[in-house]
Amino acid sequence: MDQREDQGRALFQALHRLLRAAGGIPLGDKGLSRMEFYTLSVLLHQEENRPMRVSGLSEALQSAKPGVSRTLGNLERRGLIRRTADPADRRSTQVALTPEGRQLFRQTAAEVSAYTGRVLERMGWEEMDQLLGLLDRLCGIMEEVRQEKEEIIC
Repeated sequence: MDQREDQGRALFQALHRLLRAAGGIPLGDKGLSRMEFYTLSVLLHQEENRPMRVSGLSEALQSAKPGVSRTLGNLERRGLIRRTADPADRRSTQVALTPEGRQLFRQTAAEVSAYTGRVLERMGWEEMDQLLGLLDRLCGIMEEVRQEKEEIIC
């Protein structure tokens, strides 16, 4: 096996370990998935805390609309968000946090913050900054390569 294959395998293994480790991030005992937590986060930090269109939420989450719709359905059934027709365009749907969703997010965010604080403390700020920069670059490259592959197929 050549160096390129070795590094490719090592990259795949590292990404797998990272995803597995991320699965251990405490999201409280309320059963939130990472996607649900991230969705609540985006809605909470929405400018002026106004309702957000599903299309804008999908873009902010960098996720396809069908997956976002499933996530929203789960959150709505639990009473954490509400969906309403957009008064400016009845064909569009807006999403907003309920008070229960806001409270659950804040409780869960406190646990996540404590966890990430311990990770940052052990990693060190300088190394974490380097890692975040490299991960951002890696994600950009991976997205470019995926896009190139999709363009070739289409």
